[in-house]
Amino acid sequence: MRKMVGGDCDFPSFIVSGIRAIQLSSLPLPWPQYPSNAMERSQMSCGAFNEQDIEEAFTCLEEAGLPMFDARELYPCEDFLGEMVAHWKKRQLKLQSGVKQVRPFIATSYQARLFGKGLLDVRGGRRAVLRALEHSLEALQATRVDLYQVTKPGPLYWGGEKAIFEAVAQAKRMRLLDHVGVIGYLTEEDLRRAKDVAKQHGINLRSNSFELSLANPAAALLDGTVAACEKLGIMPLANRPLAGGLAAGTYTMMDPSGGRSRKPRYTFPDLEPLYPVHKALREQAGKYTEKLGRRVNTAQVSINWVRAQGVIPVVGVKTGAQAKDMVDAAAWDLEAEDVQELSRVALDTYSKRRKITELIAKARR
Repeated sequence: MRKMVGGDCDFPSFIVSGIRAIQLSSLPLPWPQYPSNAMERSQMSCGAFNEQDIEEAFTCLEEAGLPMFDARELYPCEDFLGEMVAHWKKRQLKLQSGVKQVRPFIATSYQARLFGKGLLDVRGGRRAVLRALEHSLEALQATRVDLYQVTKPGPLYWGGEKAIFEAVAQAKRMRLLDHVGVIGYLTEEDLRRAKDVAKQHGINLRSNSFELSLANPAAALLDGTVAACEKLGIMPLANRPLAGGLAAGTYTMMDPSGGRSRKPRYTFPDLEPLYPVHKALREQAGKYTEKLGRRVNTAQVSINWVRAQGVIPVVGVKTGAQAKDMVDAAAWDLEAEDVQELSRVALDTYSKRRKITELIAKARR
């Protein structure tokens, strides 16, 4: 497995993202109160979900020593996460004094686009960032966030990156946040520029979040995004490492519905280009099930391929069973030759770029 970057900073070895995911990896960062050999990022889905299931997932992560959550700002996640953390704090008060507990690691984001939460939320400049962060803190019932991630601003965003990082620096001076990351910076040029602008305002850029999966391997195998993060000492985080189920073996030619009774999201022709990836995943899952003497599924194989690229995967979980599955995945690694074979298959499959790109876009909806 490739070495993770960012080990020289005080950023914890767990980062949790968008209340919709779990992230794992053995990232060697100096944050002693968290075990460094386990899953790193938990994010639970705030779309359609069963509240009891989400609470079970939260409890599973907490008991595994992974109470780290990031509620993406424009999703209906922050209020829910705030309630869960508030309940967690109440439980801690009932515990015996002197028992050291791991506090939740809270992250959220700022979406630097023209409109935020509705047409009346017009965004631009520094004030929009501070206003959004204040709203996030209120929803999270928190006085600060551990990680604040900002998206790459579009051409219509007034003030651009300069205004955003000026606001973030002000928020840091006000002790409203600890660490700062970016989302969606795919080239070394863009990432270097963002790092330089942040540095001008006294900000050390910690992380860069982008899409990476066996269905969409470009950031690691083609575009150089992962290499740029390594070169600049920025921690790479993989959003959608299972590509909405396309890289997990959930949706296949033989099962376009993913085992659900509703109308299938995909058709047989939709999923045909991904057949080689799904076949390779099944083969690897069978191999490691036999090797480890316990159940290994295709999602775990896919996640561990992302980890092998030196990237922290952010995996969606909605139930306690899914959370347990991801915790188990953190206990083993793919062998080098298996990583290479999966990369070869993924790259060959991605060469049918147009069809795969259309399919990934469909998975986002």
